[in-house]
Amino acid sequence: MVEILSRWVSKRSLLTSELDKRYRQTDINLFKADFLPGFCALALLSHALSLSVKL
Repeated sequence: MVEILSRWVSKRSLLTSELDKRYRQTDINLFKADFLPGFCALALLSHALSLSVKL
């Protein structure tokens, strides 16, 4: 009985860790999709403004 329970727990923990990895990867992909375009636009804008101030 104990062996069956330990197998079930180990399978369950492996499944949970796999799902956690997938959710984390999804969160990272969503963060990149939302954050990177805005960050690049802000970086380009600040660079353009600093160049225009120097002129």
